[in-house]
Amino acid sequence: MFAIPWSFAAVTESDSREKFDRFFRDLVTDKNEDFRIPASITKLEGLFPDVGLVQDFCFEVCQYMLVSV
Repeated sequence: MFAIPWSFAAVTESDSREKFDRFFRDLVTDKNEDFRIPASITKLEGLFPDVGLVQDFCFEVCQYMLVSV
């Protein structure tokens, strides 16, 4: 899940990163009407902090949390 934003950030420009940020946040919280999360998968509310873009964070395994890069 955390590799997806980084993969897209590598090939997008600044304005596209902001669009992807909104799309991805809506996708993982099941707020995207066109792409719904199956009932068998849990929504990921609060996964990313409200500040910055999803590409601004990475998962720190030792601390088991998101950190700003």
